[in-house]
Amino acid sequence: MNHPDRQSLAGAPVTSRARLSPRLSLFGVLAVLLVVGLGSRLRAFVTEGASTRWPANSTIVLSLQLGSHGQGALQDGSANFDVVAQQATSLWNGYLGSNVRFVTLLGGAAAGVQSDNVNNVFFADTYFGSSFGDAIAITGLAGDNSFLDQTDTVFNNAFNWESYRGNLQRVDSITIYDLRRVAIHEFGHTLGLDHPDGAKPRQTVTAIMNSHASNTDVMQADDINGVMSIYGTPAPTPTPTPQISVPALPADQVLGGAVGHVYSSPGDPVGKGLEAMLDAPGGYGTVHHRREIEATTGRTLHRFLFLRNAGVPTDDWIVTIATPVGQTALANGTFTASSTGHGNASSYDLLVSRQNGSAVDATSSLASAQLVVSGVTYAGVNLSSLALDLRLSQSATSAPLFLALQLRFNTPAIPLPSARIVNLSTRVNVGTQSAQAIAGFVFSDPTGTGKQALIRILGRSLTSFGVPGTLGDPVVELRGANGALLSTNDDWANPGFYAPPQAPIFSLGLEPASRTDSILLNRFTGGAFTAVASGFDNGRGPDTGVALVEMYDLEIGSDAIPLNVSTRGQVGTGANVMIAGFVIQGPGTKKVIVRALGPSLTAFGVVGALADPTVSVFNASGTQIATNDNWQTDANSAAVSAKNLAPTNPVESALYLVLGPGSYTAVVRGVSNSTGVALVEVYDAD
Repeated sequence: MNHPDRQSLAGAPVTSRARLSPRLSLFGVLAVLLVVGLGSRLRAFVTEGASTRWPANSTIVLSLQLGSHGQGALQDGSANFDVVAQQATSLWNGYLGSNVRFVTLLGGAAAGVQSDNVNNVFFADTYFGSSFGDAIAITGLAGDNSFLDQTDTVFNNAFNWESYRGNLQRVDSITIYDLRRVAIHEFGHTLGLDHPDGAKPRQTVTAIMNSHASNTDVMQADDINGVMSIYGTPAPTPTPTPQISVPALPADQVLGGAVGHVYSSPGDPVGKGLEAMLDAPGGYGTVHHRREIEATTGRTLHRFLFLRNAGVPTDDWIVTIATPVGQTALANGTFTASSTGHGNASSYDLLVSRQNGSAVDATSSLASAQLVVSGVTYAGVNLSSLALDLRLSQSATSAPLFLALQLRFNTPAIPLPSARIVNLSTRVNVGTQSAQAIAGFVFSDPTGTGKQALIRILGRSLTSFGVPGTLGDPVVELRGANGALLSTNDDWANPGFYAPPQAPIFSLGLEPASRTDSILLNRFTGGAFTAVASGFDNGRGPDTGVALVEMYDLEIGSDAIPLNVSTRGQVGTGANVMIAGFVIQGPGTKKVIVRALGPSLTAFGVVGALADPTVSVFNASGTQIATNDNWQTDANSAAVSAKNLAPTNPVESALYLVLGPGSYTAVVRGVSNSTGVALVEVYDAD
């Protein structure tokens, strides 16, 4: 049922909210006018009601799909409108209690349907096929009779959009709308705030939540009091220690012949970021070491500057380690840097930044990181040798600055870690029984410390990337080598499943866009594990559809490593072939064996095995680098046999490859468009 509530003033555009939920209770529709005007004195905020709020411990994951919208550089310097919307969520996060927070995912494709369990934010000509009328934006809210669980915010293509501060701008009597203030307003509705000037009786206040667009460009005291009345007062969070540009000085010790390696770069999800070899071939000319006393605490700061060959401070990496007061030199050992160490004279602290020109374009104050120092010696005040390993566990920033960084100086016995396979992602049709998707992982753990890794099963999250027929409600089970159930998850965003913002999935940017997708965070010891992906049975039989099964290595610098990763699933035709992606992180190269098995699965009780599989491997640019049908015909078949990985059936496929760092894709098809269940595997062959 629809309950319009429009105030018509001078034909100005309006912003409206629609609470739409075909699958749950229907809340109705509210449309309000957005005109130019000014609020007056503060009286009271207005909320939408007890049932229109998010439960405690909720993570509101917004899939931002606004992009540049045909604009060049925005007035406020933002790269695009996704960044602008992200700024709006960050402003609200500063006032949210009850462990409720916004998390944003950038760069999705425009959504086409409602009720997809993804909180979409995008531009469109209509609101899911319905006319905007004169609304400039519509936010739809869905939930049950107790809490919200999904929203969609759509901005009207018919209006002119920018991002700026201060008074509303007009050109030739046409309003240029500031998306940031409108996004703040709309996301206020997402949190449960209503329009105070639309209340009965009317409230006369200064608030960005007023229905009138005004020169107010950020939330006011009334808005803040309103959101705190719903979610409580936010807990204080540590203030990151600021990092300033650090130029090289003539007095710095130059570490001749030093080499380093950074895995991932600012803003990139784990396993998908760039890698940098911090050496001359990688574009870095020198490594400087500087030691100084921190004025505020008396701690010793050890700065390591990786400078570009050109001498211009662009993409220079700076690693700053603060040792406790009284410890003026780096000592061998394993140390922990945490958020509580910022400014604490007795604690280790760690800052990593990458500077661009005279400004630092990315800085990470680590909430939890492990620092391993070995082989360190000094000659007076200068370093004689050093092996340094930093491994990020969690970042206090919204996206990781790095996942692992190593430095080696005069320590030939402690080389940089070799290249390794760090994650697997397989897009596959998830069916029932034998056609369930089963991912396997084998870990080596020589030190017994284990490996923290994340398993994700994405279904509805794939919809915003144009994937049809997605699995609506995936479930994941993790089992050990003996088949024992270790853990399970359905609907990752259920309140309390992970407590934000401490969980690594948030700091690493790995939150699924859809609340019905599933994740498991686990510390894996040495041995074999399987993750079984299936569809939830909603009473009509298990759900089926296309899903992405993923494993992410969250501790790239650790000694525990995945030796092989595999996925068993249904191979279809066309867009429904099996697509396995894997990431190799360096330095150096990695020998791998990629196999596609079909008929040999029958011996293990698999029904409907693919009779004749083929496998092709592509690099990140989409170029095919190898293909095979019938493993014995491959030029490197002897190397496959030497590793005892020869398939038992001659029609099955295998490739032996030597690959550099990067992302790769293995596509499994059936000969002559045949279909069936297959197993794709990637083995560490070093």
